[in-house]
Amino acid sequence: MAKEIWVFAEQNNGEIAGVTAELLAKSQEIAGAMGGYTIAAVAASSDNSSAVKKLGAMGADKVYSLENDALADYRCDVFGAASVSTAWSLPLAVR
Repeated sequence: MAKEIWVFAEQNNGEIAGVTAELLAKSQEIAGAMGGYTIAAVAASSDNSSAVKKLGAMGADKVYSLENDALADYRCDVFGAASVSTAWSLPLAVR
């Protein structure tokens, strides 16, 4: 059964915000203490091509890349709906 800690990767004009690196580092600490967890970053934008590589280098074990033109500018309702939709699309063992 896969257990994941999700970190939402904040992006500004195509650049990953510094707080994302802090959250990834803290999630690694928590995962180590709990054992058996992987770190999954969630990147939402109209283009995540560079973000996926950067998030892997920052410590994410996997990246859920949500790409759509509607995600070009941050809107809480759109980003929230995309994240929930992604969570429900995964096998029950991951949720």
